[in-house]
Amino acid sequence: MSETAQVSSLPLPPMQYVTLFSEENTKRGRTPRPPPPITDNYSMFGNPYNTDDAVIRPLESQNIRRLYPNNYDHRRELKKLNHSITASFLDLVDICIRNPESEARATKIDDLTLLFIHMHHLVNEFRPHQARETLRVMLEQQKRQRLEIAERFRRHFDKAWELVQQAISTIPEPTESNIKLLIDIERVQPSEGNLNNQACGNGFCFSAIRSLSKARAINFGLSEVYYLRALGTDSRGREVANMENHYPELYQDFQIPQFLEASSIFSSVLRVASKGVQLWTHYDVMDNLLVQVTGKKRAVLYSPEDISYLYLEGDKSQVVDIDNPNLERFPEFVKATAHECIMEPGDILFIPALWFHNMTSLNFSVAVNVFWRNLSPDVYDKKDPYGNKDPLPASKALEMVESALKHLSLLPDEYQRFYKRRIVSRVGRSSDMEGVAGRFPVQTKAETIEINGKATEVVISKFSDKLFIILTQYGKVGNLVEVRRDVAQKEDPSSAVYGVRVLLGRDDEEIHVAARFLVNFISTPHSILFALSLKDYQPKTLRQIGEFLKLHPSLATSS
Repeated sequence: MSETAQVSSLPLPPMQYVTLFSEENTKRGRTPRPPPPITDNYSMFGNPYNTDDAVIRPLESQNIRRLYPNNYDHRRELKKLNHSITASFLDLVDICIRNPESEARATKIDDLTLLFIHMHHLVNEFRPHQARETLRVMLEQQKRQRLEIAERFRRHFDKAWELVQQAISTIPEPTESNIKLLIDIERVQPSEGNLNNQACGNGFCFSAIRSLSKARAINFGLSEVYYLRALGTDSRGREVANMENHYPELYQDFQIPQFLEASSIFSSVLRVASKGVQLWTHYDVMDNLLVQVTGKKRAVLYSPEDISYLYLEGDKSQVVDIDNPNLERFPEFVKATAHECIMEPGDILFIPALWFHNMTSLNFSVAVNVFWRNLSPDVYDKKDPYGNKDPLPASKALEMVESALKHLSLLPDEYQRFYKRRIVSRVGRSSDMEGVAGRFPVQTKAETIEINGKATEVVISKFSDKLFIILTQYGKVGNLVEVRRDVAQKEDPSSAVYGVRVLLGRDDEEIHVAARFLVNFISTPHSILFALSLKDYQPKTLRQIGEFLKLHPSLATSS
């Protein structure tokens, strides 16, 4: 058949279609192209037609003699036409056998043509009915599918509603004794000009605690779960939280540790949470102090070195349940080392920047976070009121990594794997990691010893440029003291002059003397950060601790 032909007299055999449209040909794009659409004139039963003509035209308009009446039954007439075509075909066969050259042969062929045209016309008159019926069937199918989806959704909704009702039924009913306020509640009016009515819904002006130092509980209802974070005065949340400015009455009962320079402080955030509220594992880009005002809180920290095991998505870990992780999804999570403590009222926890932390309120909890900048102010996003966006250079670098991965995705798999390994190798060169060792502990050792009959926890973290030694008999950090060896004659430790500075806790002579005494047992040119929380600071106690530190293997090569 030529390329210009639009209609074939006979279709291809079915097996030929199977061969032409095989799966292999379809996959490789080798199937025949569809015929071009008819755009002008076409021929049917030897008569010319135009694409603009009506699809169904009266027979009389085509100069064709009508064989059935104007009022007729389609089924009856189609049966009659079918019988007539069969009888005429048999007559034509008889003529071809008896006298193929007779004029009756041509007459009978004309009769058959007329019968086929009538049958074709009657069938075409059924096309609108067929299209309408097809549309009805399609709509019925779509309706049935939507009803099935709605039914499945209703079943899921009923199941979820049942679970919610079961959970609600397990919550104990409040009694008269436990719904009473244990502290005075009053509407604390912020300082003039700091808050308006629109912003009150975002802050804590709805009913604030009059005295943080005496806070115990707030009557939010025992069946409620809540987590409230103080915001600034801007109702859109674009202002940095600052207790001193926004809640001056509350701020009178809170004091930021003096070792923080005022210019470096970014925000002071008041937080209120009900029992059981858990904040997902995440990191912040600023150092911060978490001050527990009332209630108990469980804090779980992970070192930045464990980042490969925490399955990050943005700044958050995808491992929601850290106590019962889904190890099928997160098999590497077991390699992460958790550092856990229970915070009680008055406790302060230092959370370094980039350290992952997960917080759970064990009962009604009020806490304050103090964030401060430990990098140049220029590297932070000035439009970030929460202070948790990645530093601008890091954010740009992460965008470039995403762009690099997008470009690599255009290559075959083996090329992608090769260049990804090359990138990792480039980033991981030791020359590119200078300074990291001074940021995170090189080695940390923890053990419990007995001093004067008292169990004493000792934790020694060795950095490249400092030592951090925790000595506690209360399970708390206690007093944070920095000791610097300022002057010392060579090979004469007794000539050393020490600089002692209390960063947190009691700043008195007893703590200064204890720190100076203990540092003499440690041979290191670096500064030492002591966390001291002892039941007594008698010479006998300090000497036993000093002798232990002197013989400790991790301090034997501290120089």
